[in-house]
Amino acid sequence: DVKGGEKRVYLGTTHLEGGPAIVVADNGPGFQDPPEYLIEPFMTRKPDGMGLGLHVASEVMKAHGGHLAFPQEGEIVLPSGLDGAVVALVFGSAS
Repeated sequence: DVKGGEKRVYLGTTHLEGGPAIVVADNGPGFQDPPEYLIEPFMTRKPDGMGLGLHVASEVMKAHGGHLAFPQEGEIVLPSGLDGAVVALVFGSAS
């Protein structure tokens, strides 16, 4: 279910602890589980989901020296109404 009736997705950049990040947010219901469960393979709450999207994204980020983060409200600035699921692809800072 989408709050407000129309699906919206945000793609932006920010800097989080650990390095620069690409942020993806939406106006859906958000995540119901702790972050450590969200990246487990086959973890899904969608009736037709495979539960591999966040797991694969996490593994790719790890392979490139980064990680996935799940910023909480107030940690990053998002456009109004995009308070559903929020994922940040955090890239390791250059040394």
